[in-house]
Amino acid sequence: MTRILLFPALIFTLSLAAAIGIIRARPYDAGDLRAFLLPPEGCAPPCFMGIRVGSMTTGQVIEWLEQHPWVERVLLTENFAATRRGFVGWKWNGGQPGLLDGSSSGALWIRDHVVRFVRVQTTIPFGSLWLLLDEPASGTFRVERDFIAAGPVIVHYAAFPGAAFTAQITVSCPLRPAEFWQKPVLLQYYVELSEQFSDYDLRRWIHESVC
Repeated sequence: MTRILLFPALIFTLSLAAAIGIIRARPYDAGDLRAFLLPPEGCAPPCFMGIRVGSMTTGQVIEWLEQHPWVERVLLTENFAATRRGFVGWKWNGGQPGLLDGSSSGALWIRDHVVRFVRVQTTIPFGSLWLLLDEPASGTFRVERDFIAAGPVIVHYAAFPGAAFTAQITVSCPLRPAEFWQKPVLLQYYVELSEQFSDYDLRRWIHESVC
């Protein structure tokens, strides 16, 4: 019985290795990717687009976004002016790097007048992120019900503490290796993780997941 279970697990692991090998073979500018992902000098992580997560205040970040060369307009939640708490979003103007998905709005969360996290949808495949930054330190891997697709999906988070961000992808279930490695990541720059992550163990998660 054990051999029966081990064989498909081995096949799946080899498929994952082959898929990331394809990504490794695809040309992309690792220098541009590294410059995009890692904060510039003078802006310690977590930092994105010059937004200093954990220290920039409400007024500072709104003024920063309104003057930013990538931003078309800033969006505030309905009761934000009264509470000074909630989401601040923005639309891209087309001047942003191609590593950002211009069709998705950026967003940040403010609590106690300070930016707590920034979230942006990218065009960066998860496999490219892994190749550049190595295996994540922690994360989660779970099956959820997608009511729009009317079926199960896999939601995967990977945390990279050195850059102070998490990468999220949502893929179909059962998992297809090529889709998993090539899915563009949603990045969230954080001061502290919004949920408890465990040590990163992709092989165990894949073998234990049931769709």
